[in-house]
Amino acid sequence: MLNLLHYVAIAVIIGLLFYFISLDKKYQKANPQFPSMLITVGIGFTFLGIAWGLKDFNTEDPTASLGTLVNGIKTAFWGSLAGVIASIIIKIHALIYLKEQEVDKQYDQKIEEFYKNHEDLTKNSSYLEVINNNLNTNNEKLMAVIHSLGVNLETTNKTNMQNVLNSVVKSLDGIEHIQRSTQSLIAGEISELRHEFVQYSQKQAEQNTQIFIEALEGAINRFNESLTNSLGENFKQLNESVNALVEWQDNYAQQVEDQTNNYADMLAQVDLLKSDFATFLEQTDSFGQVVDQLANGLESIDHANSNFNRRIESFYGALDEKVADIEKTRNLLEGGCVKIEEQMTYTMQSTRKIFDGINTYIEESHKNSTQIQNNTTQEVQRLAQQMHTTFDQTQKQLSDSLGIIENKLQHTLNQSLMTLGQQLGSLSTKFANDYEPITVNLKKIIDSLDGGVN
Repeated sequence: MLNLLHYVAIAVIIGLLFYFISLDKKYQKANPQFPSMLITVGIGFTFLGIAWGLKDFNTEDPTASLGTLVNGIKTAFWGSLAGVIASIIIKIHALIYLKEQEVDKQYDQKIEEFYKNHEDLTKNSSYLEVINNNLNTNNEKLMAVIHSLGVNLETTNKTNMQNVLNSVVKSLDGIEHIQRSTQSLIAGEISELRHEFVQYSQKQAEQNTQIFIEALEGAINRFNESLTNSLGENFKQLNESVNALVEWQDNYAQQVEDQTNNYADMLAQVDLLKSDFATFLEQTDSFGQVVDQLANGLESIDHANSNFNRRIESFYGALDEKVADIEKTRNLLEGGCVKIEEQMTYTMQSTRKIFDGINTYIEESHKNSTQIQNNTTQEVQRLAQQMHTTFDQTQKQLSDSLGIIENKLQHTLNQSLMTLGQQLGSLSTKFANDYEPITVNLKKIIDSLDGGVN
């Protein structure tokens, strides 16, 4: 039996799963308790399997009872797994196939609106209940008065009837006054509500538009100031650097030119000296050593000249590199200016788009506000018409009720008067019938007395 218990658990959970799915499809609504119930059933089989496996477990010989324990654990795991999988399946089924329809939501909203309107009408008709209660009280009083009139004389009946009619007229006047005051109060409240809503919508639209425009102008001004300060500072530093470089170049060029002129003068003097020494060598040979020394000096001067030329060449090379760097800097500046112009163009386009969006938003907001105002006006008119219709119907019902009450009162009074007349007639007849024997007896007594006297 324990070997088949996990199959029983799986079969039971699958059966419950299909049963719960059929219930959801039948009622078209997902029950949130079904997944929890499936998991609970799985946990129940888990404890059942473990309990059954431990029931016959022998602690002295665990090897012999190991198979039973393993089968119980198998049942526990399969029961839990089947319960969890079934819970997931029924949740997925509820999410996919049992979504609430939009039409049902709309119907629910309409029903809620209907109940709200019904509650409002109920609140507004509470005063009608008070009037009805007053009428019932007056009717009870009238019936009491009518019953009390049955034992009074005709003059008393007329007086009481006149008082009752006066009280009825006063009640009707009070009811009419209450209706008029209530209608005027409701009309005033609706007019005031419409006026306040129009002012609120206009004020809200103006405030939202003004706040958005001020925030956008502040952001654009801060962006322009930041961009102008950053670019101005960069251009200022670059201009100062270029001016310093040009000034250094002019100073260094002047220095090189002065050194070149000095060197040219020195070469002219050396050439003059060589010519003098050549002339002197032609004239005398005693100065050979001096000439050799002068030649060595000239060689050293030539070496110094070559070194100076190399330095001049390296200077001009460095100067060319500086000029190339300046050209690159100029190109970078031109590229930066182009990018700045593009950024300014993009900023202007973005600003134009933003203002176009603002104008569109303002127009849409105005249209929406106008539409909301029109809808509100129509709704208020509809409610006013509905309330007016309700008041007319109520007034008509009250008029019909008062007419019925008046007819009933007249009929009841006529019946009371007829009953009173019949009672008076019967009383007169009875009095006449009772008085006639007395008259006959008195006549007999008088006749007997007359006979005795004679």
